[in-house]
Amino acid sequence: MAIINSCKKDEIEVTAPELITFEVNNITNISVSSGGEIKNKGKYEIIRRGICWSTKPNPTIADDKIKDDSDSDTFSLEITGLMPNTKYYLRAYATNYIETGYGNEIEFQTTGEKPILSTNPISAKTINSIQCGGNISSDGGDIIVARGVCWGENSEPLITDNKSDDGYSTGQFTSFVTNLKSNTKYYIRAYATNSVGTTYGDIQSFTLWLNVQDEPIKDIDGNTYNTIKIGDQVWMQENLRVTKFQNGTNLKQLSNQSDWTEKNSFGYYTNVDNASFGYVYNGYTIIADENICPSGWHVPTESEWNKLIDYLGGSSVAGGKMKESSVQYWVAPNLGADNISAFTALPNGYVGSDGDSHDKLQDASFMVATFDSSGIPKFATIESNNSSISIYGTSAKVSGASIRCIKN
Repeated sequence: MAIINSCKKDEIEVTAPELITFEVNNITNISVSSGGEIKNKGKYEIIRRGICWSTKPNPTIADDKIKDDSDSDTFSLEITGLMPNTKYYLRAYATNYIETGYGNEIEFQTTGEKPILSTNPISAKTINSIQCGGNISSDGGDIIVARGVCWGENSEPLITDNKSDDGYSTGQFTSFVTNLKSNTKYYIRAYATNSVGTTYGDIQSFTLWLNVQDEPIKDIDGNTYNTIKIGDQVWMQENLRVTKFQNGTNLKQLSNQSDWTEKNSFGYYTNVDNASFGYVYNGYTIIADENICPSGWHVPTESEWNKLIDYLGGSSVAGGKMKESSVQYWVAPNLGADNISAFTALPNGYVGSDGDSHDKLQDASFMVATFDSSGIPKFATIESNNSSISIYGTSAKVSGASIRCIKN
């Protein structure tokens, strides 16, 4: 008799949780978002859930992980502190009292771009400072942690040299660089830093010229003048003493009050007290169509005077930096005079609309080729009793002062 044995196959009991891993999103240089969904808790209660990741395949909870504190079967988390431009592997996990289950593996790579930026043009120079800056057009997909400019005497400055710290956002920014040396060539460029690294803008160079001799020049009469470089400008270091325009037209020597106040005369007055003071010219000489300065030079405008004044620290102190520093010419006290610029202003005074000479040995007055609606020019004046320089309107075209020409 045949005996037939039969047995029922034991059902396999599921103990590990079963879950899926969500696709990653919001990838940056250092972070990513993902999550998971628990499809089957297994026989036992879930005690923790989250995401684990590694730079190697099949990450486990023995690698880096982040826990979700909710009791939901569906969870989303943000992972931070990742390395830029790096490939990672990620899985959702869930653990019950017996074991840990893992979702499907997701592969991703963090972004790895540095910021993109340019260096702004250098502006607002003084004898020891400049204004510069930059424009960050892209943060590289990450937060800017530092930005500014770096500078030095080497041709490729780095943030390990001198640098400014000017905020953390993208877009335009302004940097102020101080305590610079005169007559020294510097290199400067903008920088921006994110978690990937530091990017630099284009390199610019500059020199803050001060008290630097330039080439001497001659006027049409054959007089030779020393010249001086101050910032981006080149000035005559002496007052003009020419007797004719560049085209050869003679100026009238106005030797007395009636001559000086004569209308429509292109005239000059010789300051016989001291030949170093040069001549004093009336307003008609600088509103004329002809140039009274040597070829390649001109009478400075108000904006050109202001550029010099700003470079020397502003109107309240620039006069002292321009005045001849002794009391050989100036009456005491000649306050603040150090002539650090080597402009060497001398107290020539001025001639008023009345034809009289005023404030000689007390003021240095210069013609300014900027005119009011009536065509009356302005004066730039430095006084003995303070360090300032002022630009103001005169009362008539017959009023006169010295001329300091500036290079075109």
